[in-house]
Amino acid sequence: MPAIQALGEGYDVFVVSDACGGVSGEAHDMAVRRMEQAGVVPITWMAVSGEWQRDWARESTANALGRVLQAASWWCAERCGLDHVLFDLRR
Repeated sequence: MPAIQALGEGYDVFVVSDACGGVSGEAHDMAVRRMEQAGVVPITWMAVSGEWQRDWARESTANALGRVLQAASWWCAERCGLDHVLFDLRR
């Protein structure tokens, strides 16, 4: 169901803006702006993972999420040419 239609049907709608795209950067930006104007809340994948985790005391999922964040950190560091990572679990 499209986001704006879901809003019209009474749902609270969030768009994970860094996990979707368009045919160009401009097309993506315009689509996110249109959704925002309609009431959709933009959010990042990292914010979504934090919402799902809720509390780092939730040990049943904390280790798995930590591994995901570590892998994403390594991927982002390599892609962006950084010499460090945000989540280095070896420290």
